[in-house]
Amino acid sequence: MGVGLLGVVVLVLSALALTQHRGTPPAAESPSETRTPTESPEPTASATPSAEPEAPAAVAPTRHLTQLTTGTLIRSTTGECGGNAPTVEFSTDAGATWAAGDTSTAGASQVLRLLSGDIGQAVTLDATCAPSGMWSFSEGAAWEQTADLVAGSWYFNPGAPTTVHAPAGDVPLPCTALALSAYETTAIALCDDATVVTTADNAATWSAPVPAPGALTVHAAADGFRVMLDGTAAQCAGVQVAALADGAVAPAGACLAAEYAPGDVALAAGGDGTVVAWAGDVVGRSADGGANWG
Repeated sequence: MGVGLLGVVVLVLSALALTQHRGTPPAAESPSETRTPTESPEPTASATPSAEPEAPAAVAPTRHLTQLTTGTLIRSTTGECGGNAPTVEFSTDAGATWAAGDTSTAGASQVLRLLSGDIGQAVTLDATCAPSGMWSFSEGAAWEQTADLVAGSWYFNPGAPTTVHAPAGDVPLPCTALALSAYETTAIALCDDATVVTTADNAATWSAPVPAPGALTVHAAADGFRVMLDGTAAQCAGVQVAALADGAVAPAGACLAAEYAPGDVALAAGGDGTVVAWAGDVVGRSADGGANWG
C-alpha cells in the first residue's frame, strides 16, 4: 500500500472515531404543561316539592242570584243596612246582557234572599234593618215593597250568623254560617269552618258537618244541594260546582274561568240540572249541573 493511500485511510478512521465520541445533543425540553385547577361544581340543592295550592278562606257572599220559571235571571248585590244600598239586575237572554231593576219604591236596604218562582221575589231588610220583602211582576224590571214574604219564608241574615229564619220561625244553626240556601223543606248552610250542613225537615234537625274545602257558596233546588268551589286546589283559575251526595261533596265539574274578589260569587239552579254561576264579571251557564259550561 502506498504512503498516500495509507494517509487517506488514517484520516477516515480518525474522522469516524471523532464522530462516535461526540455526544448526541440533548433533546429540547417540551414546555411544561400548565394545568388549570378544575373547580368542583357547586352542590345544587335538591328541588323542594312545591306546596299544594290552598283555597282562600271562605267569606260571606256579597251577591244573590236566582232563575225564574220563565227563564229570566235576577241577580243582586247584598247591600248593607246603614251602608251601600243593594243593586238589582235582570237578564232575559241567559245572562248575556243585564238591565237594572228599579227598586226606588221597594224600601230595601239589604237583600237577604232572592226567591225562585214565576215572579221576582226577595226577602230584604228595610230602612230600619227590620225584615221586609219586595216583589216584581215585571220579571225584575220594577220592584215594590211587600210584607207578605217574610213570615213563611226561609231567610238568613249574615248579621245573625248562628240563626236561620225557617218557615216556622227562627231556628238556631249548628254552626256559624256564611251563607244559606233553601228549597221547600230542605236547606244547606255554608259554615265558617269550611263545612256544610243540611236539613230536610225545615231545620228541625241538621246533618253532621261535611268537609267542603274551598267552598264559596251553596244552593238548594229540587234536584238537590250544590256547592260552588274555588278552583285553586284543582289548578282552575276560576270556580267549579259540585253536588252534595251521600254525605260528601262529589267531584267537581269543569272549570269556569273567572277572576273574582272574595265574596263576589253567587249560584243558582233550576232544579232540572241547569246551573248558573256568577263570579266576578263572569256568568256561566251549565245544562248538566256544572259538569260542562256553555
